[in-house]
Amino acid sequence: AALTVHGPDPPPCVLGPKAVRLPTEPDPSPVTHALRGNPGDASPPLTLSPLHQALEVYERQFMLQMCRGRALADGADLRMEACRACISEQRNMSDALRAAASNLANHRNNLVRSHKEFSADFERRTAPHLSLLDNFEGVLAAAGAISLHPALSLRAAALGRSGGVGTLLDTVPVEKERHWAAQCTTSHQRLSGLFGQLEADVRRTVDDRDEEGREDDEWGFAIKDLRRRLDTEASERLASQGRRLDTLMRNHGESVRIVMGVIGNRSDATSADMSSSSVADTQHAFASLEDLSRNHAEIVPSMESDDVWLAAFTAEVADAKTRATLQVRARLRQISAAQSRIQRVLSELSVLREALQQQCQNLVHLEHVRELPGAYREFLAEVRRRRAFSAAFSSAVAAVAERAASMRGDETRARERFLRGPGRHLMPAFFDVFAPTLASPPPLYAPPAVDTAELASLPDCDGEQTLAEVLPVAEDAGGTVEQGDGGALIESASTVLEGGAADRAVAEAERAAMLYENAALRQVVERMGAKPPRSYVEEARAVDRARGADFAEPVDSVKKLRERMEELQRDLDVARTEGNECKLELKEVRELAQREAKISHSSFKVGDVALFMPTGRGIGGRRTYLAFHSSCPHRYLNNDSIRGNPDYVLGRIVFQEEHVAGQGRESNPFGLHRGTKFLLLTVEVVKVP
Repeated sequence: AALTVHGPDPPPCVLGPKAVRLPTEPDPSPVTHALRGNPGDASPPLTLSPLHQALEVYERQFMLQMCRGRALADGADLRMEACRACISEQRNMSDALRAAASNLANHRNNLVRSHKEFSADFERRTAPHLSLLDNFEGVLAAAGAISLHPALSLRAAALGRSGGVGTLLDTVPVEKERHWAAQCTTSHQRLSGLFGQLEADVRRTVDDRDEEGREDDEWGFAIKDLRRRLDTEASERLASQGRRLDTLMRNHGESVRIVMGVIGNRSDATSADMSSSSVADTQHAFASLEDLSRNHAEIVPSMESDDVWLAAFTAEVADAKTRATLQVRARLRQISAAQSRIQRVLSELSVLREALQQQCQNLVHLEHVRELPGAYREFLAEVRRRRAFSAAFSSAVAAVAERAASMRGDETRARERFLRGPGRHLMPAFFDVFAPTLASPPPLYAPPAVDTAELASLPDCDGEQTLAEVLPVAEDAGGTVEQGDGGALIESASTVLEGGAADRAVAEAERAAMLYENAALRQVVERMGAKPPRSYVEEARAVDRARGADFAEPVDSVKKLRERMEELQRDLDVARTEGNECKLELKEVRELAQREAKISHSSFKVGDVALFMPTGRGIGGRRTYLAFHSSCPHRYLNNDSIRGNPDYVLGRIVFQEEHVAGQGRESNPFGLHRGTKFLLLTVEVVKVP
């Protein structure tokens, strides 16, 4: 309640004593006590002469000034003790306020750090958002400028898609996306406004720090100044008061000695008449006391002057504490308000972080539209690759079936030759007992039919002809050639073609497999951003178009047919070679990527990435690092590869040096058993915390 705005002010500080009350009467005189005698003595008190009574008056004056000096000295002691306690309390208040300010600084630094991280994340995320929202119509126009493959348009028309699908934009719900983009724009503007308000709140919170620090420093300097004055000026005046009091006490003692020396003992004091020597002694005593009184006259006024200064200093210290109390109260109120403001700003930052996350999720739909052209290119590549796979798979199955049929035909002819030759001389026992299946034909192989549903469902996005479509045309054309002088050669070629059906099937399977591998490699390489390999499919299609007329015409010679087959074989060899090169390049890229992402733990070679963890302190107080391993101990990091003492080191090995642990710190820096082999690894740092 004391920190509230309407709370009561603390009471002002009052240090005592405000004023020293000086005595007006001296304490009992030792001279009078001596003249009265002992309390048990029945003799009457002595009667002093007027001169002796005058001497006693001097003693009374010295006693009064000594009593006043003692009162002033005691007051100075009390004021000094009060000032010391008050300044100590102010120092404690300053320390407490400094601790509260330090706690506030920690909260403020936490706010600044969180705001810095959020600002970087906000700028990183909202910059592409703003670009997308501002250029969304351009994104739609870019999608509208991309024409769909004719096969896709025909399929959409065949399925009865109303309005037709001719461009990539026709696949996008344009009005819904525009409406959503407008909502996202409004949300982005509101989010940017809240972020600007957060920036202003953070700046205002941080700017208050300098002014508050100056006020705290000024108060600290004031306390140090009071403490300095207390230890120097006030302490010197207190010491002066003590010395003056000692002087007053010595003077009073001297006056008592002089008076008692003149008055004498009781027997001498009974005489009413005084001798001439006694009068001389009395006059000498008066002169001594007068000199002592003149030297004594300025002591009490000086003490009163110092007491006035000490009273003013005490009042100054009290006023400083009163102001400090009010300042501490106001400062604590500011700290409380600043901490509340910091918590409010942190709460706003948390809300903005959640709003930014929601904004990112809302813009995912629009990002789909922006990435649609690239996704469409990947879609075409994926369709081509799947169609190539289906064709390669079907060709491989057909090649296997053709190969099995060819082997069965060869086996059938071989069995027939045996049965018509040596087999016809065998006795029935050989057919009935020894080999009952000797006269049976070879087994049949009927491979299962290939499911072509996927191939039928995929659109033909390239429309290329396969080798299986080209060879039957050539074969049919070759059958229409009239035989002339080269009839024997044509008949031989026909025999080769008939007997090489399995070889053609194998060649077609290899070609289809190469086309599939080429499509897969092209898709991977294009996705990695590298230059795509040469398009074998387009080149083969161009060659087919250039030679289509020749295939349509009758083949007039076996030589021409063989030349065409050789050309196709050369194209196939070139495609196979380049495909193998692409596969090697892809393999190297994958191995490089795996090496980049793999941390070695079971073997350590130059180029491997290893993780080193600290194990203790070595020479010079630096950490020693051991490689994270499995059954590969004693791989230590060369500390020349790093700076400082990080919590871990991830690095690529560039050099290995083998050592044997000896005796002594230099030859055995890791505390191993003598004779133990260990490796010192020099690395290129990949990551440190």
